[in-house]
Parts: sequence; C-alpha cells; structure tokens
Amino acid sequence: MAGFPSEGCRHYATAGASRTHLRTNFERHTLGRSGGRLVAGRNAYSMAERRSFFAELKRRNVLRAAIFYVGAAWALSQGIAQLGPLFDAPNWAMRWFVIACVVAFPFWAAFAWFYEITPSGIRRESEVAPSEVITHSTARKLDFAIIGVLAIAVVLLGSGYLVKRESAGVIQPAKASFNPPKDTLVVLPFENLSGDPKQRYFSDGITEELTNALGNNPALQVIAWDTAARYRNSAQSAPEIGRALNVANLLHGSIARDGDAVRVTAELVNTVTGYQIWSKHYDTSFKDIFAVQDALSKAIAGALQVKFAQGDLLQGGTGNPQAHDLVLKGRALMDKHDAASFDAARRDFEQAIALDPNYADAHALLARVLLMLTQYSSLPLAQTLPKARAEAGQAVALDPRSADAWVALGMVDSSTANPSALAKAKQAYKEALALDPSNAGAHVDYGNVLPLKPGLAEYQEATVLDPDKASAWNNLAASDQDLGDWAGLIKATQTLIRLDPQDVDSAFYLAYANQQLRHDDATIQAFDLVKPANDLDKEQVAAGRLVYQSLLHPGLRPQALAAVRRLARFQSN
Repeated sequence: MAGFPSEGCRHYATAGASRTHLRTNFERHTLGRSGGRLVAGRNAYSMAERRSFFAELKRRNVLRAAIFYVGAAWALSQGIAQLGPLFDAPNWAMRWFVIACVVAFPFWAAFAWFYEITPSGIRRESEVAPSEVITHSTARKLDFAIIGVLAIAVVLLGSGYLVKRESAGVIQPAKASFNPPKDTLVVLPFENLSGDPKQRYFSDGITEELTNALGNNPALQVIAWDTAARYRNSAQSAPEIGRALNVANLLHGSIARDGDAVRVTAELVNTVTGYQIWSKHYDTSFKDIFAVQDALSKAIAGALQVKFAQGDLLQGGTGNPQAHDLVLKGRALMDKHDAASFDAARRDFEQAIALDPNYADAHALLARVLLMLTQYSSLPLAQTLPKARAEAGQAVALDPRSADAWVALGMVDSSTANPSALAKAKQAYKEALALDPSNAGAHVDYGNVLPLKPGLAEYQEATVLDPDKASAWNNLAASDQDLGDWAGLIKATQTLIRLDPQDVDSAFYLAYANQQLRHDDATIQAFDLVKPANDLDKEQVAAGRLVYQSLLHPGLRPQALAAVRRLARFQSN
C-alpha cells in the first residue's frame, strides 16, 4: 500500500510534466512568441472557412458541373478534330473552339454556384425554398452525365488514333503528283521597266520574238505567246502556273529601255520545286537585241540540257533598229484583232520593209496581216492574194528557216480554191512545223487542210501548246461533233464558254452533246452558262432553252414554236 501512493504520485508528476511539455511545444511551434492565442484563433477560423467553402461547392454541385464541362469540351474537340478534315475545316477553327471553351469556363462555374435546378425550373440559389432543394438528385444526374461524356471522349480518342495510324500507312491514297514533261517551257511577258506604259509593245515584242526563237528548238515544247500573255502580272507562283499549263520550266524577266540602251534580265525557274535554275542580265544596245535573244536561247537550252537548235536568229532579223521597232509595234497591233489595228499594222510592216527590204520577218507579217484584212475589212480576197503570196514568197527566199514565213505561205495557198494550191499549203505547214513544233497556230492551220481524224490530232496538239486558243477549241468541237465524240464535244464547248462567256453558239453545241448522252438537266443548264451580249443573242438563248425543254415536256411545244417564230421575226428586222 505504501508503494501505491508513490506510484500514484509518479503518475501525477509524469502527467503534469507531459502537459507542461505539450503546452510549451504548442506555444513555441504553433502560437509563436506573441499573440499566440489570436493566431491560433485565426488559423482555426481559416480552416473552418475552407471546410465550409469546399463543402458549399460540393453541395451546390459546382465541382461536378466543372468536371462535366471539361469532359463535354474534350469530347466535342475530339469530334471536331475528326470531322473537320471531312468538311475542309481550317486549322484555326479548332484553335478558336478551345479558346472559347477556356473563356466560357468561369461563367459556367459562376452559373453553377448562383443557380440551382428545382422542380419548377432553374432559379437563383438564394430564392430556392428548402422544399424545392433537389441537389442530391441533381448530383446523381451529373454523375451519369460525366460518365457519359467521358466515355464518348475516350471512344473518339481511340477511333482518332486508329484513323491516324491508317492514314500513316499505305491505306491512305497518295496525293496526285505534279510531273510535267521535262522539255516543256512557258515564257511569261517580260516586265516593262522603262517607266512608260506606251513602251509595253517593246517588252512584249521582244518576249514574243524570244518565245518564237525558243519554239524553233525541236528539243523544247514551248507554250504559245497568246496563252503566256494571259499570265501578265499574275499573282500566282511559278509552281501554280506550272500546274495550270503542265510545264516544267518557266522563264520570266524584265526589259528596261532608255533610248538605244537596253537591259534584259531573265530568270529560269523549275515549276516543280520552285527553285531558280538560271538567271542573268544583259546590257546591250537596241541594234544588238537579236544577239541578246540568240544568247538567251543558247543559255536556256544549256540550262535545260537540251541540244540547241541550229540556225541563227539574225537571219530573219534586221540591222536597222527603226525597222525592228516598227515590226514590234505592228505585232502589238495584230493582237487587238480588229480592222483598224490590222490596217495600222500593215502600214508599220510596209514602212519596215521600206527601211530594210531584206527584213524577212516583216515580209512574213505583212503577208499574214493582208489575209486578216480580207476577213475583218472590205479588202477583197481575190485582189489581195497575189500581193500576199509575193510577200510570203519573199520571206521564205530571205530566210528559209523562218517558220512564220512558211506559215504565211501556207495561209496564202490554203486560201486559193484549187487542189494544187491545197497540196502546196500542206507542204508549207509541214515545213513550218518541222522548224517550229511549238507553233500552235501552224498546227491549227495544218489541221484545216487535212482529213477529219488527222486534223483532229493537230487541233488537240494546238490546245496543249496554247490552252486558251479559241480557234483550236472551236475546230476541235466541230470535229468531235462530226465524229460523234459527245464527251469530247462537251469538254471543248465548256472551254469555249470559259474563254468567251458571250459565245451563245457554244451553248447550242453543249446542249446538243448532253442531249445525245441523255443528260437532261445538263442539256437545259447549258443555256444558263452563257451571257448574251445583245438582244438577238438573248432571243436565241431563250428559244434554244425552250426547244430542248419541249423535248422533255411536250406540253411546252407551243411555247417553243412561238419562241422560234419570234426569233425569226427578230432576225428579219
């Protein structure tokens, strides 16, 4: 018993010492040296406040709403990422969707905090009566919704992974590659750097002569000047123009003229890679411009690793700068295709010949412009042919290697109505094409004197060399119709309408071809593709549309007949 009190005292002393030790440590480490009770009170209040805030977030289902929002945004982003390429959606669409989701998130969280779902609808939380509180039921619904959107997101993510793996393999078809013939070339109009827009005839004339000179090389296939001229000041890149024309090489540059001084800058570009192959500038005088063209042709042939054509550009040229300038002006006038311009060009060529009677190109061009005047003016063909034949013959005698001279002679002979002249025309065109296989006009003219199928082949070649040559497409359409090639006729007439939307004749060709193929809707729509320029053309289009509609709907035949009669009266007036 004596030991009991001492044991009890030991217990008491130990307990007291323990309480003192605990209090001392609590004050040192928790309360601090001063204001311990105040700090402890604040910490306790802060912890209680945090517990209360998170509890309130949970009670109001804000956390669940946030998780549901993130899951739904993720699922939607997965869906957009997979469906976007199907509709050619731009990359920025996904970027802005994600930004919009991030910006909207705080508003969604605030909505979940301040509003509550009740049996009577969505109401402010402060206005909800205790009997209307269904936060527990809402929480269960949100749980199911969260599981649903997360499952959708996972499925979309998995399917997207599989699609990407398939796309990375051989299952995905490869894009069509651009692989044009290596010997193809287009010469774009050289930029006029003279500072005077009226001097454009000079830069254009030099470029056209250079195009013709390069076309004389049988190892090169050169796009015709008329088509190349359509790309003047084009914003398209070299690869884009190359794809449009199916050519592997593009030559462009600039010409600056100051009196007799001329600077020519040229650059050759590979249209497949977009890289420069060769470039150089030449400082010369106007009287030596033919030598520069000759040097350019040789340099380009060397850069393309093709054999340079035999012959000399100076053979068809002139040593008289004034005569050359007149020929350049005449070339520019011929591009306008009207009687006044043709007549002005005739005078320029005659003056050039007066200055240099041995200027072969001037003689050839004069022969051609005389024949054009018989079509565009009242100049009679019978009286003009002897003069044109004499000029073309002189051009061939002065320069037998001039393709333009042989073309002019062929045009004269083909305009003469007798079999022997027609045979001479065929031979002249063959000579021209042997010298200049890239001469699209020569192919068309040659096709005109050949039987149907060989002529068709010449027209097709012309459309390759000069894709925008309307005469080639027109002759091709006529040949396709004669041969019953309705698909070919549709392609040709669609091109003609693109080149000249006011050509109502093309609509009739197109409608007829579609009608033969039983393409009923396309038959009627053919007349909607043209834009009639005058009242007569409008009447023709209206009558043509009604006639073809009446073939499908016999009830319209009276209206079609009335339209045809109205057209006849219109034409007679």
